Amino acid sequence: MTADAEAIESTEPLYSVEDIKRIFARSQLRLTADATEWLSDLANMPDAGGLRACTNALRLAIQIAKAAAQPVAAITAALLTQASGLLHGIEGAKIISARIKQRRAAGA
Repeated sequence: MTADAEAIESTEPLYSVEDIKRIFARSQLRLTADATEWLSDLANMPDAGGLRACTNALRLAIQIAKAAAQPVAAITAALLTQASGLLHGIEGAKIISARIKQRRAAGA
C-alpha cells in the first residue's frame, strides 16, 4: 500500500453509517443494518468507492430483486454483494468484499 493510500485509510471516514442512512432514506427502500454498513464501507473506500458506487450497487440490487421476484423493500448486504459482482466482475467483487472486511476489522 502506498503512503497516500495509508493516509486515506487512516483518516476519518467521509460518510458514517448515519450519513448513509440519511442519504438513502429518500429512496424509500428499507436497508438492513448489514446493507447500511456495507454501503458505508463502500462509500469510504478509496479508488472503487464513493456515493456513485453505492447508488450503482443499489440500483442493480433492485433490478436483481425484481428479476428474482423478491420483495424490493429490503436490501441486504448479500444482495449488494451480488450486484457488486455484476458491476465489477467476480474478481472485482471479491476484492471489494475483502476490503470491506478489512476496513471493518480495522475499525473494530
